[in-house]
Amino acid sequence: MYRDLSPAMDVLRAGPIAPHRHRDGYAAIVRAGRYSEAALEGRFEVRTAMIVIHPPLQLHTNAIEDEGCAWNVPLSGDAAPAWGVFAGRGAERLAGQERPPTAEEVCEAVSTGSLVDPAPMPDWLADLVSLDFRRFDEAQAEVSREHAHRVFKAHFGISPGRWRRERQLQHALKGLTAGASLADIAGEAGFADQSHMSRVCRRELGTTPARLRSGR
Repeated sequence: MYRDLSPAMDVLRAGPIAPHRHRDGYAAIVRAGRYSEAALEGRFEVRTAMIVIHPPLQLHTNAIEDEGCAWNVPLSGDAAPAWGVFAGRGAERLAGQERPPTAEEVCEAVSTGSLVDPAPMPDWLADLVSLDFRRFDEAQAEVSREHAHRVFKAHFGISPGRWRRERQLQHALKGLTAGASLADIAGEAGFADQSHMSRVCRRELGTTPARLRSGR
């Protein structure tokens, strides 16, 4: 499930990378090559001279199309940029330099860059996104269930069921930084109860919500 963060210079080799997470946040500055990146927010076409911000514990997949390389820069703290794919002159400058960028340089490049939009999706799939993927079978009535699942997984990298669980998990992780009780967080995130949330956390993250909250 977890992948170690590659050394500062990461070699991008052609082929798919299964769904995975990194324990800590980081930025990937693509120096050469291209690949697609899929996460809860959709699929993004990443190209040379773009910056991809990965928050801690984000589930995502990759499909490397053209081999290349990237700088990997660890990010931490409240000053780290939010998730997204960014382009602009700052990203071009960092991709072209001969040393790994600092976290401060990455933050500056992102602050002056522009967000890259996700790949377009069919209208029926966009409708599912707006419904938070509830009532999947009714919402995709214009296409077959098999086709809907196939298109969904191609776009988001995971199945509809796992997407829903991951959305709940990410909602809960954000709630852990506030002062609400674990039972309240579980309810707000859409889990059946606190025990259900704990089981999902153990399965997906290898730890409990209480330990995550305490930083252990």
